[in-house]
Amino acid sequence: MKAACLLALALFIQDPALELDEIVAEPALLSVDTKHARRADVGLWRRETDGKTWRIWECDPYDSRWLPDRTILIAERWKGRVLWIDPKGKVLFERAGLAEPVDVELAHDGTVVVVERRKSRVVGLDPETGRIVWNRTGFVSPFDAAPLPNGHLLVADSDGGRVVELDARGKLVWQYKMPFPNTVEPLGDGGVLISNWTRGEVVELGPDHKVRWKTHVGGTLYSAERLPEGLTVVCDGGGRRVVFLDEAGKLIKSEPFAPGCVDYETILEL
Repeated sequence: MKAACLLALALFIQDPALELDEIVAEPALLSVDTKHARRADVGLWRRETDGKTWRIWECDPYDSRWLPDRTILIAERWKGRVLWIDPKGKVLFERAGLAEPVDVELAHDGTVVVVERRKSRVVGLDPETGRIVWNRTGFVSPFDAAPLPNGHLLVADSDGGRVVELDARGKLVWQYKMPFPNTVEPLGDGGVLISNWTRGEVVELGPDHKVRWKTHVGGTLYSAERLPEGLTVVCDGGGRRVVFLDEAGKLIKSEPFAPGCVDYETILEL
């Protein structure tokens, strides 16, 4: 299959003062989920800076995480499992029998963190045995989580209409209410970046949990990610596009996107 079948190469630059390589400086992982894609397109793909794409793993990914050692965590929502593979595709860790794993992360202590949407919980798995070492409940329908260095956990409780921070024992620290937050990302200065699925919005909170900026992107937003240079990349699954926002949340670029692609994960080579 030609790469152009997966990701169109046409670019729509709204700010001509910005060069392409200033906006897309790193390659990315594309998770093409089976729900809306052709069977031939399903899998984990790598997009290079020049726009070329190639499939690096035949699976059914809903979420992926590129790690500093070049290994990759993958959550297969519809197969009920998470995988950890090395650069050659060797499976280092597998945990099956999960209830709709929609997000997988690696905590700072090495624990594999998984959001099980159908069980309305977030669990920590031992990376050696797959055993559940902790369990956070009380959610309506979570879709994303982000472990913090202090052992706390950010969770986007989507159908619960809130983002929460829990301490290491699962006690509520703070919450921010909004309709269907789909992803949540902690920022280096203590702020939080949130994507909203139903309203097509991206919100940045400051360390005081007050809104710094809010941008209506439109579409159905599956994720928002902060790039190292300060820009934000947004995955609009319904609109089949990737959108780039500047540091104040202003839309500066929109790029056509693959049908069924639900996660855009920047690859940071160290």
